[in-house]
Amino acid sequence: MLDAIKYNLVHLADFTGREDRPTFWWYVLFLAFIDVLLGLVVGGPLIVGNMTAAFHAAQSGASQEAIQAQMMQQMSGQIVEMMWISAAIKALMILLSVAAFVRRLHDSDHSGWW
Repeated sequence: MLDAIKYNLVHLADFTGREDRPTFWWYVLFLAFIDVLLGLVVGGPLIVGNMTAAFHAAQSGASQEAIQAQMMQQMSGQIVEMMWISAAIKALMILLSVAAFVRRLHDSDHSGWW
């Protein structure tokens, strides 16, 4: 497994040759794990911050409507930020996987442009 990940990371810009099925899928699994991990690292603090503010508001006796309005106001600015961060992470994942996909296509006797 680690050899497959290492192979693909070393050959990020190598669009020639072939890649066998296990090497490819271990790398895809690694990229999926990294994608989820980055999502948690980026989104976790935002969620915790919103929930902490909501708990403090609830403890101070705020109404449910006031708490919901406060959370919506906090989330409105964060949604745009999260969209840009998510787009950047997805673009990174695509860039990290392009060469592996092309080599896998070569292994199935297809052109990389297929």
